[in-house]
Amino acid sequence: MYLPLTSAALQSRLQLRYMFDYLKQGECDDIIIDNMRGSIDPESTLDFSGYDHFMAMPNLGVFKDSGFPFTRLADLSQTAVVLADQPSPEDVSAYLNVLGRFGESTGYPATGVTVMQAAQIASAADKDILVMSSGTDQPLLKQWADRLPTSGNGQQQGFELSDLSFRLREWMSPDPDENQRRARVAMAFSSDARSTFLTGFESPLQKGRSVVLISSGQPGGMSDVTRALSSSDKVQGSLVVVRGDSVEALVAEQNYYVGDLGPLKYVQWLMSRNVLWLLLAVVVGVVLVTGVAYLTLRSLAKRRLEHE
Repeated sequence: MYLPLTSAALQSRLQLRYMFDYLKQGECDDIIIDNMRGSIDPESTLDFSGYDHFMAMPNLGVFKDSGFPFTRLADLSQTAVVLADQPSPEDVSAYLNVLGRFGESTGYPATGVTVMQAAQIASAADKDILVMSSGTDQPLLKQWADRLPTSGNGQQQGFELSDLSFRLREWMSPDPDENQRRARVAMAFSSDARSTFLTGFESPLQKGRSVVLISSGQPGGMSDVTRALSSSDKVQGSLVVVRGDSVEALVAEQNYYVGDLGPLKYVQWLMSRNVLWLLLAVVVGVVLVTGVAYLTLRSLAKRRLEHE
């Protein structure tokens, strides 16, 4: 059975329907036998071994939709959750809500997840890390400050914004990163309203591993972000700010990749990112086809002249 995996959605379902032929009693007399039944062999399996896993990261959209990259393993055995040294009830509630979202995607309990505090972070070098914090009781916010597109705490907040919406997209640029919504402008503000941000970045502990940070200046903001993860389609990019029911995606920087592709699909991916590579491949292809055609016709003409 062929499964169109490349076009399958993140929350897709596979349904099997049985279609039974009518029992023909004559030329115009068909009946349906009511005792016909169908079943799936309990020993049957679905083979996904040839499916390529590859994605540009960070991508909070797939984190929201399917819990990726944490849900690559259903039991979350390669996931570490870092809570504050003194987690508030809101932190614990948000942690359980997020793991519930993961279980919704995997259909399996998070029996292999590792829960730790910041002092134990070195042991999570070979894991994807989910950091959750409300208030200022999270040492990783200072330890990884140079990796974060946001700063501040409490009523003082600062964010980096993108200016892509004010620039023309450079379709012919040889640099495929030119059209990303990168952070280019810094903004700082003060507010009494609670604000929470989600951000993703490559793990400082090991390349190819991911970190997703959910942080709020006030404990009440954690409920806002869990509500946004379950209902808002605006959770996208690499930095999202949640303020009550308002969700804003500020930055979309994708600067590392998770997984790998086969040789043919890797070439297709390179060409899809850069039109100049595609044009070069077309020119090389035309030259090769023209050269083969020329040599073939020349050989035929030479043979014809020899026979004459």
